[in-house]
Amino acid sequence: MAASPIIIDDGGSTRIKQILAASDGRNMDHLLGPAHHDLADGRFPEDSAAEPKCRVLVVNIDVNGNNTAPDLPFLGSGDHVEINSTTQKVRVDLNKEGKVRLSISAVEGQSPIVEARQLGNQRRYIVRNARTITSISLNGKLVFEPPPNSVYTMVRLD
Repeated sequence: MAASPIIIDDGGSTRIKQILAASDGRNMDHLLGPAHHDLADGRFPEDSAAEPKCRVLVVNIDVNGNNTAPDLPFLGSGDHVEINSTTQKVRVDLNKEGKVRLSISAVEGQSPIVEARQLGNQRRYIVRNARTITSISLNGKLVFEPPPNSVYTMVRLD
């Protein structure tokens, strides 16, 4: 089954959501703890014979409404992206089966405080003690830091 897009964004706190069909009802409740990691639903891409790959799209809106984010390469098997705030980190790994594993961990010693909110069958996870996104790294290499006039940052995986 094809994976549904995953969105990690900042809106005062870091938020994580996998966009699922309205009738789906699956979730990633292991993000709530104690280990704070879970597999997203589906495979990237749907074709099980194809090499695993996942597009990483970064959107960063500045105070003038301009997108200032760079284009990033696709994730392949074994690649990972890290989305950092001042206190928390969300790591996204693509494994050889094409599954995405999300992990939340502390940057500065504070354990993640994660809560879930739900509307219908759609659930999102909020890392309450994470601030706005401060950097994005691909395989350990810094690829983006939001500029000082940034008002919103989003990472979409599909």
